[in-house]
Amino acid sequence: EMVFVLDCSGSMNGRPIEQARAAIAHALQSLTPRDTFQIINFSETASQLGAAPVIASPQNIQQGINYLNSLNGQGGTEMIQGLKAALDFPHDEGRFRLVSLMTDGYIGNDHDILNALSEKLGASRIFSFGVGQSPNRFLMDRMALIGRGAVAYLSLNDNPVEIMNRFNERISHPAMTDLSIDWGNMNVTDVYPQILPDLIVGRPIVVTGKFSGEPGVVNVGGRQGMQPTSFAVSVNSDNAAKSHNGIASVWARLRIMDLMTQFARKPDQAAELRQTVTQTALDYSLMSSFTSFVAVDSMSKTEGQFGTTVAVPVNVPEGVKYETTVEN
Repeated sequence: EMVFVLDCSGSMNGRPIEQARAAIAHALQSLTPRDTFQIINFSETASQLGAAPVIASPQNIQQGINYLNSLNGQGGTEMIQGLKAALDFPHDEGRFRLVSLMTDGYIGNDHDILNALSEKLGASRIFSFGVGQSPNRFLMDRMALIGRGAVAYLSLNDNPVEIMNRFNERISHPAMTDLSIDWGNMNVTDVYPQILPDLIVGRPIVVTGKFSGEPGVVNVGGRQGMQPTSFAVSVNSDNAAKSHNGIASVWARLRIMDLMTQFARKPDQAAELRQTVTQTALDYSLMSSFTSFVAVDSMSKTEGQFGTTVAVPVNVPEGVKYETTVEN
């Protein structure tokens, strides 16, 4: 069950929405009559092709393409309306729902979007596509993480057919879904990522954590198709590196990513999470949203006791029309 959600706000006007429409049209033509699909568009409100997903017959696919071609970019961006429309309608338990969201992500309520996604996701998967030359990568990455899917980027110079072919290759080969890890008798703490994505052919999953005591047996469970499956992995201490700085850095990066997802979702805990992210980045010498590496010139001099704040104009991203994006 493919659900395509298209951002039709003013910032998508012109080349961005043309790229997104071409990508969705190609994805529709790749479906088989065994599949179903739905198209949802949003700007200030959300609309959709029909009341429920339809069979991917040649006639329905052409109807979907005609609907796509009627859509243009105008108005504000109420992404939460499109997201709720994609996740709220009844789910066919016999089908795997994949939601493909095409947007530049130019919104101001990231935490509302991520919270709504977490609450309403259910068994669906989110594949976020950042459209244009300067999409909101933070939002795109976090939506794919929470949605246990993947993220891709479609610039104005990319070939939409190639991007969607890679996407189809991914979703056509899910090795395991609904992953879980049982650490057995091992004393394991601070495991990241806390939300495990599906295991897709060609995309390994890296899971990090801390453990004490003797190594044991780790059981990995999940589903292959609709059938539950599991396998055991023996942790052999003889073959394990006793220490490696790279492992600690990978763990710290994944921890910061998880904390930043919480930071976006929980503004009431922003101060505490900011402090934790900052301390983790400092402990492991990493760049983050709150830390950076700065070269300091010991011979620099400035006039006056205090610095002067200067407003610097910022150009709109390539392909984005100022008159359809910025409200005067």
